[in-house]
Amino acid sequence: MSARSLYTAVPLAATLLLGRAEASPSLDNWVTANASPTEKTACAREEHGEFFFVATAGPDKVRLGSRLDMTGYDHTHEFSVGWILRNERGSSIVAKVRPETVREQYVKEGARVYAENVEYQTLSAPAPKRLRVEVKIEKCSVWSPDSQTCKSGQKVYTVSVCEVGL
Repeated sequence: MSARSLYTAVPLAATLLLGRAEASPSLDNWVTANASPTEKTACAREEHGEFFFVATAGPDKVRLGSRLDMTGYDHTHEFSVGWILRNERGSSIVAKVRPETVREQYVKEGARVYAENVEYQTLSAPAPKRLRVEVKIEKCSVWSPDSQTCKSGQKVYTVSVCEVGL
């Protein structure tokens, strides 16, 4: 039922060279910078310093954005972001189509490090009357590529992003 699962196992230091070092934006500023002016933001949420948003991008497509705090994940690590999109009846509305990545990068802001991702997800039907959005997040601070297991620092949690009428 998840719209997307992003699994990344990378040395963080090498990826940070592509990021930017600056002050952390507000939720509204981050959403504005990552949403399209031609799309309507359905909802946005900040949870413990992490950002999430959903915007309608057409009758059967949404733009999803996440900004996860990856501070302290400085070894080869892994994380996944699973978007769960449901209609007013609680049924999944995600088409079995791979999401289209708009942008994904690590960003360093002061002492903090964030993994940012923005993507389009196709819906299995036109936008529902009510949209329920959750994000399931899994983080592992020490990932073993050989055994494909988390050696330490596993954290799993779900964020209820919103329930809105469209």
